[in-house]
Amino acid sequence: MTKTKKLINAPEDIIPQLISGMVAAHPDMLTREGGTGRAIVAVDGPRDGKVGIVVGGGSGHEPAFAGYVGRGLADAAAVGNIFASPSPEQILDAARAADGGAGVVFLYGNYTGDVMNFTMAAEELEASGTQVRQVQVADDVASAPKERRAERRGIAGDFFVFKIAGAAADLGEPLARVEALAQKANDATLSMGVALGACSLPQTGKPNFEIGDDEMEIGMGLHGEPGVRREKLAPADTVTDELMDTILGEMAPAKGDRVAVLVNGLGSTSLVELYIIFDRLKHILDDRGIEIHHSWVGEYATSLEMAGASITLIKLDDELTRLLDHPCRTPALTVGAIEGAAASSARSARRTAQAGDTPAKAKTATNLKREGIITPEIFRAMMQRAGDEIIAERDWLSELDGVIGDGDHGVTMEIGWKAVQGALANAEEDETIEGSCKRMAKAFLDAV
Repeated sequence: MTKTKKLINAPEDIIPQLISGMVAAHPDMLTREGGTGRAIVAVDGPRDGKVGIVVGGGSGHEPAFAGYVGRGLADAAAVGNIFASPSPEQILDAARAADGGAGVVFLYGNYTGDVMNFTMAAEELEASGTQVRQVQVADDVASAPKERRAERRGIAGDFFVFKIAGAAADLGEPLARVEALAQKANDATLSMGVALGACSLPQTGKPNFEIGDDEMEIGMGLHGEPGVRREKLAPADTVTDELMDTILGEMAPAKGDRVAVLVNGLGSTSLVELYIIFDRLKHILDDRGIEIHHSWVGEYATSLEMAGASITLIKLDDELTRLLDHPCRTPALTVGAIEGAAASSARSARRTAQAGDTPAKAKTATNLKREGIITPEIFRAMMQRAGDEIIAERDWLSELDGVIGDGDHGVTMEIGWKAVQGALANAEEDETIEGSCKRMAKAFLDAV
């Protein structure tokens, strides 16, 4: 299999250099905060008395998620590894930076890792006195039937849900209201995509799935998850008709209804192709008497260099329209003109104080046995050896994962187990097995 080419340095440096480059390119909009180095924060977004909007997910989908950080939209983004959820600690860094004392709303795609890690972060924030609400974006009509909508993946629909929630918070709506409006936008948003070619993970340089030169996959996910079916490549109008038939069949808009439209490229699809898709889409909506309030065409939620596109529609009422039109300014999206000053000095002082806070020390375990056949020393040696074996099979694990997912499992295991091995090497000689297990868990979770 031919390896792909990427303009990167060392694979392990991709995320820090990505973040450094984004912040350096947009110093008037973005800054980096927190000890993990993975929280990108709006320079003039968070402020006292405003609900904080925190978005996040794996890297590789740029401009999502950090590209939507800025005044009037998201206050902060937690940045995960390629196609991997940010860790709870990284999410906490973003949440603490976004907290203006009115609560925080977490917005992210409906994927198992994201749900788990954002929920863990929410539990810790709530324990410290911060109110948290969560909305999992679930717009991909191809990933589950309507009656199981809660199981659907989040794809490019993030764009509209983030925009609506960010506007509501910027207008001073209270926490419960921001959550409700985000959910309303989520319920009104439907997407479906088509993939023409695979992407490749920077760590492996190999395509994360195989597809024939004359094939396409209808409904494929952003990480290469299987779609509805694979078939021969068809003309753009035929593909657009199929995607729109599915979306409109569920949305069921009536003549005179109003929608906003996003035609999104997945990473290596030209604007020529995207505008051809939009041209057909416009004819379909015109024939049905459906008004396009606003449209966006371009790359808004990519999948590294995957070839393909997705269509997203949000059905609008007056309330959602007002929020969609509310001004925002971020690296990936500007609507209208932004007015107002930067964050207050009081908020900055509070965040400085928060940055100085240290987590409470874990309770010391008592009455734990240190003798027996498996001593703590033997246990740590066993875990080191387990890590060696898993790391050695990195490529095989990624190939297995590529059959049903995004092909990064082996890479993720390597990152996690190297972190575990480093953490075990620093363990005290008399540390109990329980202590080593907690050390391993934290190292793995923080790394992956």
